[in-house]
Amino acid sequence: MSSKNETNPEELWKQLQNAVTARSSQDQVIWSIFGIFWAANALLLVAIFTSSGRYVVIVISAVGIFTSIVWMLLLPRAVGHISVYEDVMRDIENILVKNPNFRLTLEPNAKTRISGPQARVVMRWAVRGFLTIWILGFGIGLCLLLHS
Repeated sequence: MSSKNETNPEELWKQLQNAVTARSSQDQVIWSIFGIFWAANALLLVAIFTSSGRYVVIVISAVGIFTSIVWMLLLPRAVGHISVYEDVMRDIENILVKNPNFRLTLEPNAKTRISGPQARVVMRWAVRGFLTIWILGFGIGLCLLLHS
């Protein structure tokens, strides 16, 4: 008779599969939203350069600021979900998978084999970059409006 505190390897394998699926799903959501964010910013930039209205730069920059702030607020939460799933995966793998070479989660020594910045960091800096561009555009629009 097994107690509730014992870990059933078969159940753990199912939970690992669920965590991998959830992590993959959340990752797809983040990349989809990030792609939409890039497309929206590209459209807004095109709109600025193809329009001739006096208030257009201000209005479009305000929309850009708003979308950047919304994405900046949502990104940590979305990445946080991925981190939670990765922690669950790591905990289960520590019980089930003895050889670290066969684990899905990266151990500290394995991370050194992967070069380049992390996608999460690039996303954060891209959002900050766009926010900076939109704030500058808003300021330039205000200066143009005040000096016309």
